[in-house]
Amino acid sequence: MKKILFVMPALYGGGAEKSLVNLLNLIDYKKYAVDLLLFKQEGLFLTQIPKEVRLLPLTASLRYAYKIDMGMFGSLSGFKTGMLRLMGTVVCKVLYKEKAGQQRWVKCYKHCLPNLEGNYDIAVGFLEGEASYYVIDKVNAEKKILWIHNDFNEIKKNEDAKIYENYFQKADSVVSISDKCVQILKQNYPELTNKFYCLPNLTSGSLLKKMSEEFEVPEYEKNKFNILSIGRLTRQKGYDFAIDAMKILKKKYSDIHWWIIGAGELEEQLKKQVKDNELEEYITFLGLKANPYPYIRSCDLLVQPSRWEGKSVVLDEAKIPYEVFSEIQPNPTIDNVKKGLEAFKNSGADCIVAIGGGSSMDTAKAIGIVAKNPEFSDIRSLEGAIVSPNGCVPILAIPTTAGTAAEVTINYVITDPEKKRKFVCVDPHDIPIIAFVDPDMMASMPAGLTAATGMDALTHAIEGYITAGAWELSDMFHLKAIEVIGRSLRGAVKNEKEGREGMALGQYIAGMGFSNVGLGIDHSMAHTLSAYYNTPHGKACAILLPPVMAFNADASGEKYREIARVLGVKDVDSMSPKEYRQAAIDAVAQLGKDVGIPDNLKDIVKPEDIPSLARDAIKDACTPGNPKPVTVEEIEDLFRSLI
Repeated sequence: MKKILFVMPALYGGGAEKSLVNLLNLIDYKKYAVDLLLFKQEGLFLTQIPKEVRLLPLTASLRYAYKIDMGMFGSLSGFKTGMLRLMGTVVCKVLYKEKAGQQRWVKCYKHCLPNLEGNYDIAVGFLEGEASYYVIDKVNAEKKILWIHNDFNEIKKNEDAKIYENYFQKADSVVSISDKCVQILKQNYPELTNKFYCLPNLTSGSLLKKMSEEFEVPEYEKNKFNILSIGRLTRQKGYDFAIDAMKILKKKYSDIHWWIIGAGELEEQLKKQVKDNELEEYITFLGLKANPYPYIRSCDLLVQPSRWEGKSVVLDEAKIPYEVFSEIQPNPTIDNVKKGLEAFKNSGADCIVAIGGGSSMDTAKAIGIVAKNPEFSDIRSLEGAIVSPNGCVPILAIPTTAGTAAEVTINYVITDPEKKRKFVCVDPHDIPIIAFVDPDMMASMPAGLTAATGMDALTHAIEGYITAGAWELSDMFHLKAIEVIGRSLRGAVKNEKEGREGMALGQYIAGMGFSNVGLGIDHSMAHTLSAYYNTPHGKACAILLPPVMAFNADASGEKYREIARVLGVKDVDSMSPKEYRQAAIDAVAQLGKDVGIPDNLKDIVKPEDIPSLARDAIKDACTPGNPKPVTVEEIEDLFRSLI
């Protein structure tokens, strides 16, 4: 078990302190033994330290280095340390003024305080200044990490940047809480760039939600607009700005009140400023609050008037709390859904944000339906077309691939590994309530994934166009989708902006069509390939598309002529049905070849599996939508033609 030490001055009601408490509450104590050293065992957050954390007792020398009281006369080491602090502080304030605290450590404490007993795998100085200095100078650890919670350009205005450089050089890593803060550190110390890392403040969404509901705020007036600010009463936090702002606001609004939670050295000064400006009826200081979250939940506006910040913990915690579930594999399984359902229930979430491709969104749909309809807790019971009586948990979809259009369809597909099959689920209630279709979210897709998902979208459009259930409205969507995908996919694979934008649009339009009319045997066969061999769905659809189009050609009427036309084939009106049907098939095959799609299943399908693959495909929910009837034997022949 790894041993970790955190060092912090105290646990007063500040952002860094809250960040540490949040982190301590998220550690897996089955893997780590954690000690906490506080120079002062004081503060609002002391009660929030997990019971698994060992709070180190203070030696007399360390105790009286940070707090002088009559107890120091009880021991020689305490008296010596108390006198050292008194003299060191006075001398350093005279000689170094605002840099007194930093110099007190360098000139006095570094040399006089004893080393901490024990050895650690990792020691963390969780706040800039003496907590960091202590870890470097007084702790025996394999790795030493320093944590900077503020804008370093502001820190160095009152402290010696050269001293920080010396300590940064001795540290294994220096962590800060935002990309901007890390950038500032790198600008100040370019030779130490490889030591600087970003680790944002951590929060537990479920814990914050629970705490925010513990009580109703007694102070807020329901007939007034309640503004809230939280933070130390220091110059950095800019509460003088808030007071100046209220002077202006009260001229226009009488039904407004500004509440401030926090304590600090400027408290009396700020209260005087409030009184001098006759704002006592508009601004109230509430002091420190162990649980400020009901105040955040119930306020009308949260304001952070800071002059500067590293990254505000308050603003992070005021955001909608969330938990992340990422145990999803391509071709998501029943087990993925069950684990996601458990995670959703434990989180207490009100909605699901599905970020990713079809696998993420399909999993979200299954979770959302079962969460509202526990009678479907046997995930296999979701197969086929249902109308869930209680609807679905609201889903917000953010696609990162351009293919499945799951963000706009009533379909989702789950894999049953035990039975080696995929099953299609259809429910009008599972459509996400909002879809954020942004091509920038798809820009990081590698070329192979772009090609496979893009051909999946083309398969949706073509199968939806020729399916038995197609009609004029769906034809409008599908034909336009084929056109847009045909002109965009090659560019998207090259990561060209226009191509990405076109594919984002094309796959979306295709989804609006096939969600209403269904698909065909290309998808039935692709589902079996994914179930048996975990073949990426888009790749399977793409390989199967030309032979399936050839199989369905004589049942397509004149539609292949229009497919050929929008894919750029010239003179289609002068072609015979046989010619324009072949031209459409050839255009699709050429597009697949151009984007790197294989033209066979030789490396995927085992010949001995073909009868089973065909039997499962014939049972698939997409098969009835094929434009002409199909037999098991015909599906077998299609598979064999590709190996």
